[in-house]
Amino acid sequence: MKTKAYQNVLNHRATAYGIGHAKACAKETFGFTPTTKAIWKSTRHKDLGKKICAFLWMLLHSGYKIGEYWEKIPGFESRTTCTHCNTSESMEHILMDCQAPGQKEVWELTKRLWEKTGVTWKGIEFGNILSCSLADYQDTKGKRKPEVSRLFRILLPNMETKMRKIESRLNLDCLLTSKKFSTGKISKEMIKKTWGKLVMNKDQFFETLEDTGVLRRTENIDTESHTMHLKGASV
Repeated sequence: MKTKAYQNVLNHRATAYGIGHAKACAKETFGFTPTTKAIWKSTRHKDLGKKICAFLWMLLHSGYKIGEYWEKIPGFESRTTCTHCNTSESMEHILMDCQAPGQKEVWELTKRLWEKTGVTWKGIEFGNILSCSLADYQDTKGKRKPEVSRLFRILLPNMETKMRKIESRLNLDCLLTSKKFSTGKISKEMIKKTWGKLVMNKDQFFETLEDTGVLRRTENIDTESHTMHLKGASV
C-alpha cells in the first residue's frame, strides 16, 4: 500500500491505536484476539475489492489528511474541526459520530439489513470496521457460518462508501459464479446463502443461466431513494 516513503511518514502512534482498537473489537464481537499480523493480512481479504482494501489500510494507519494533519499548516487550521459538530475531525468521527445528514441513516439501514440474517445486531464501533475482515460468526453449537461472516465483511466497509457499492458488489458476486473463472470463482450456493435472506423472494432473486452458469439478479437495489427491495427493509 502506497510507497515506502509514504509509509515512513505515517503516524505510528495512530497506527498502534488503530491496531489496538481492531483487536479489542474483534475480541468483543467474535471472541478472539487477532495478532497484529492477522489484522494486516485481513486488509487483503479475498472478499474485499482493491479500493476497500486500501480504505481499511488507510483507516488503520490514520493516513487520511484530516483533523490533526492540518494543525501546523498555516491558513488551514480550520480544517481540524468538523463544521457540523464543532469538534475535532477524524475518520472515527466521520464514520461513527458526525451529525451530518446521511451518516445515521446509513447505519440504520445496515442494521435493518443485518437483522434479516437472524444474527443479533450488537451495534457498530469504529473498531468493527477496522476488523471487519476477521469476522467469524458461529451458531449456538459453535458451527461456523461462513455466509454470515462474508456478508459482514461486505456490508460494513461498503455501507460507508455508499449504497451503490453494495449493488456493485452483488453484481460482481453474480459474475464470479461463471465457469470462465479458474481462480476467484464463488459457488452459487455461497452467493445464495450470503444474499438470500436479504431479498423479498429468495427463490426468484437468483436465476441460473444454463448457457453460462452465471447467476443473474432478478431484482435490483434502488440506491437513489435508499429503498432496497428487501423483506421489510425500506428506509
